[in-house]
Amino acid sequence: MANEPNSSSTQEQAVAADMLLKKVNIHDHCIPPKYPKAAQLNHFHGSTKVTLKIDPSGRVTAVDFLRSSGWWILDEALAKSVIGCKILDEAPGKELSAAIQYNFRLDEKIRFDKDPELIADSCEKSDLVRIADPTENGLGIVVGSLVSKTGEVQRTSLEWASGDEALDRESIRVVKSCKFNPATTAGKLYNAPYSIRLLPVSK
Repeated sequence: MANEPNSSSTQEQAVAADMLLKKVNIHDHCIPPKYPKAAQLNHFHGSTKVTLKIDPSGRVTAVDFLRSSGWWILDEALAKSVIGCKILDEAPGKELSAAIQYNFRLDEKIRFDKDPELIADSCEKSDLVRIADPTENGLGIVVGSLVSKTGEVQRTSLEWASGDEALDRESIRVVKSCKFNPATTAGKLYNAPYSIRLLPVSK
């Protein structure tokens, strides 16, 4: 008969793992992601949330994206900076995972005073996809857009695809129909980027 695990020992191991995960800070242990020049020129910014897969030595082996910054180029920059990084000083002795969030913030000199603002209920309805609430989990389908000075969508880009071509096409169609209050700086209107996350409609 196999020995039953010692519950107090298991609890101690869990506490030790929690203590190690509290030390997860990419600024202290990894080379911070480089803000891609193309992203800065296009005024891309946002927060990327990922789960880090950490091996028994304390090194990051993979990332799973929980929430996109809205722009693939920024998400990729974060992934490249952390994979292979020894993020824990102490070797945990087993595989762990930890969720982190990284904020890509534009330099104050090039930020808009006010980014584009999606006008509520301005997007066409769809039987296939819907715009995700900010509190909802899931990567979803992410569509980037360039919003004109008149609040119209001029261009779109599929930043995160679903793998279902019909859903991806429908997501782009919905985003193209949306209306915005345009970006402003010192009262002047500007063309500016905006990304929208969509989720499949539950059936």
